[in-house]
Amino acid sequence: MPESDAFPEPSPRARGEGRVRGKENKPKLNRLRSFAREMRKSPMQGEARMWRIVRDRRLGGHKFCRQFIIGPYIVDFACRSAKVVIELDGSIHETTVEYDLRRNAFLEGQGYLVLRFGTEISVSEFEELPGIILAACDQRARA
Repeated sequence: MPESDAFPEPSPRARGEGRVRGKENKPKLNRLRSFAREMRKSPMQGEARMWRIVRDRRLGGHKFCRQFIIGPYIVDFACRSAKVVIELDGSIHETTVEYDLRRNAFLEGQGYLVLRFGTEISVSEFEELPGIILAACDQRARA
């Protein structure tokens, strides 16, 4: 058997073959990571209040991350095990409705439940949020 038959030439590279997955998106991911890190360092008032509630597995033992990257988006809080995202929307979100809808569709396509709350809620309404979030996490963790 000739040596050329034993080791055939590889086929010409088609688009996408032989590339390291995600390498071409690395600069974008690095920018997202840097931005998320900066947002963690200087949270808005509502985000700081929410973080005190969900951090350290304080909410039914569910672990939350803040300013977490999912695909091309950074979410305020995410419980990865229950696939629950918490978004705190300030007044800027009144002008970004279409963007928020696309974002929700992407996150839901990834299996996440998106809970959106306004940052301008009263203290009594804010006190109800842990129960709402815990119920959603418990239900999805059991499913």
